[in-house]
Amino acid sequence: MVWWVVDLTEEQTYLSFMTQDAGSKKALSLMVSCMVLAVMYHAFIFWNVKADEVMARNEEPVWDVMFELSNQSATDSRLIQDGSTEQFVFEMDEEISSNRMVGYLNILLEYQETSGNFNDPCDVVSAEIKHSEIVADWNNESNVLSGTSDDCSAINLYLQIYPDFDGATKNQPGSTSDEVMTEWKNNEYGIGEYLLSVELNTQEFASTIPTQGDNDEEITITWSFVMFSPSVVESGSS
Repeated sequence: MVWWVVDLTEEQTYLSFMTQDAGSKKALSLMVSCMVLAVMYHAFIFWNVKADEVMARNEEPVWDVMFELSNQSATDSRLIQDGSTEQFVFEMDEEISSNRMVGYLNILLEYQETSGNFNDPCDVVSAEIKHSEIVADWNNESNVLSGTSDDCSAINLYLQIYPDFDGATKNQPGSTSDEVMTEWKNNEYGIGEYLLSVELNTQEFASTIPTQGDNDEEITITWSFVMFSPSVVESGSS
């Protein structure tokens, strides 16, 4: 085994030489002072000038996601017989969506008592959006997939299609705008055939006076889809 021995005699001699007279001491002090000032300068620049830039590199950008809204509506009226169930259908295809995302669906069902009989009560109408293979937020707590009316009031149904979409601007982090946009440009949501099941049961006022039969009713369905086109702008960092 070889042991290396450091001879400090040369270094000590050099330091002794540098400090023999006042001029050498002054030069050494000046050199040390410059080194200290250089260190302090770089530390100042880092913590006071470059700190924000350094921290910014480690922070994820935050983006404002905005939505340009549009509507797609259709109306269908049909005469339904007493005790029967009819299926209303709406087909949402890529041509209708036209590069827009499908946000959510409102369905309005309207009817009146039209038998013409005196004091005849309103019929009972029940409606239900049938669960299908359409990609949508079927389990959303805000969904209203079925409803019943026995007083001629309208039935309003609701289906959340694109998750978390409500039309309001979203503020969310993401490495790039493309990454954020990917979350809001899934055009698989909402495409397909929607089925609405409507059942009618008529009611008649009990009377000894002969009246005309109440055995059908006209039901009007309005499909209203809220569509959107997203855009993003950087708003800050997290």
